Amino acid sequence: MSFHGKAHQNPVDLYETENLKTYVTWGDYNSIFQKAELFTILSQKLVDTLKFENQIIINLTGSLTGETKYSIRIGHKQENRYNRRVIPIIEDDNKAIVITILSSNFSIERSLKILEYAITEYDRLKKTQGKLKPYSVRDELAINQNLVNQILSSNSSEAIESTLDSPIQIEIGFMKLFLKNGKFCFQSSQGIGEEYPILLELEDVYQIKAVGNETFVFDSDSTFYCLDDSKNPRMARHHVIKKKWFYGAYSIKNIGSKFYAIYFEGYLPESVYSEMLTQAGIDPENKGEAIEALLNGTVPWFYSKTLIYDFESDSIIIEDLNKLK
Repeated sequence: MSFHGKAHQNPVDLYETENLKTYVTWGDYNSIFQKAELFTILSQKLVDTLKFENQIIINLTGSLTGETKYSIRIGHKQENRYNRRVIPIIEDDNKAIVITILSSNFSIERSLKILEYAITEYDRLKKTQGKLKPYSVRDELAINQNLVNQILSSNSSEAIESTLDSPIQIEIGFMKLFLKNGKFCFQSSQGIGEEYPILLELEDVYQIKAVGNETFVFDSDSTFYCLDDSKNPRMARHHVIKKKWFYGAYSIKNIGSKFYAIYFEGYLPESVYSEMLTQAGIDPENKGEAIEALLNGTVPWFYSKTLIYDFESDSIIIEDLNKLK
């Protein structure tokens, strides 16, 4: 079950199973939600395996800096920070596990490790965490980063390996997505007899965007495949997008025939902006001059790029449309 809404200009999704709720807020046009749906279903299977009965709330929040942070807390006390018509107010629950994942590309397997740790160490975490405060996505209660690193670097347990091998699939456009041996498999809907070919297998998925019969699959923040689910599917080429500083989601639109515009935008990181100010002879610590430079366009604070992809030749034919203007 899921619903979509707008809150603070970000899409909000809720994926809900028997005793687990996953909230997703991830940029204006991101399509990471299919991955979150798969993660929620697998998380419930892990919860069932570990026989945990309390409520679990998982908050997936996008990071535009490329950083990844995990936090765990026991007990939930949160006023609804979003539009009340989008996310219902959740009653206080001092027994609930609340996990926050702040990331530009969350890993299902690594996130399952955090969930498993929270369940198996539930009693100890509840005793050792700090005083419960109103929830913030950047809170880091109950465990520190060194412990997080230890959890993530450990081998996956039998319970997690069994969960990842579960025969679970979701629909992506005209195709199906499922996990097999820890890999993301994209299966065609066009069968040959009783066989439905696997079009692509990936170690990880960054973003998925279905546009008509074509599905764009990003396996990192700068590389993608375009899959064709026609009667004669082809092997997709691996494309590289030349970019800097961008860790958000791509917007993709058909612009006629089989041409697609792939667009992204973002703010410059503070370190890059400060360096540009210095190069322009402006002291970054002088807020007045820095703001004036921003307003008069002396130093850019925002960047965008549009590239054109040709499906017929399976190639990027224009690297940056802005440079042609």
